[in-house]
Amino acid sequence: MKNIGMRAKRNPWRNTRNDYNMPWNDIFAAIFMAILPLIVVIFASNIIIRGTFFYSFYFTRTDVVKEIPYEIKKDQLIENFGKYMQHRKSDFQIKENSKYKPQNVFTDRGISIMENIRTIFDVSLAIGISLAVVALVIVIYLYRQKERRLIYESFTNSVIWFSVICAIYGGALLITPIRKLIFRILYGVRFEPGDVLIQIFKTHLPSYYAIMTLILAVMMMIVIWYLMNKFVSYQKMFNKSL
Repeated sequence: MKNIGMRAKRNPWRNTRNDYNMPWNDIFAAIFMAILPLIVVIFASNIIIRGTFFYSFYFTRTDVVKEIPYEIKKDQLIENFGKYMQHRKSDFQIKENSKYKPQNVFTDRGISIMENIRTIFDVSLAIGISLAVVALVIVIYLYRQKERRLIYESFTNSVIWFSVICAIYGGALLITPIRKLIFRILYGVRFEPGDVLIQIFKTHLPSYYAIMTLILAVMMMIVIWYLMNKFVSYQKMFNKSL
């Protein structure tokens, strides 16, 4: 008895060791709630900006090709933007359709901007994939911990955060003064007169891109909502308990 008492005195944490446990499940659920909307928006934005269908839709719906002071076809621009953003083409430059001394369509400044844009989206895609892996690991872990309710609640709470992100994202690209300010901060104002890339960007390309990204992001959230209802909804939990 004396030895037990002596060991107890030498252990100051003997009465508090199990008093507090980190709520890891709640922490993981909060992380999942925070990163899910980011993943959806990042993936949606990359799908749109890299998709040839987006540029086909844009150049077909607008008259921007007619305003470009070079002999160039719509299909050339569609293919050039799509392949470049998909890394199927290393050089963004194209030449006009002229048999006599064809000129480059884009300036060096415009090419530099497109390189920066592609790099930004490459980085965002890498971040999105990393976050998606984290989210998947969290869902699998919580699912195995029988925390389906926590997964479902985290998703429903993430819808609010998703709405905020969409509002900020849409506002930054759809509100012209904000869009111009962001573009000026990123790329400055020094452009050659008649810069083709600026002509393309100054029309409705950012607006079309923002709208299509938000539509796709909402569709992706609906798919996730369907999967949640199918596998981890309250009804599923109730049925499992019967």
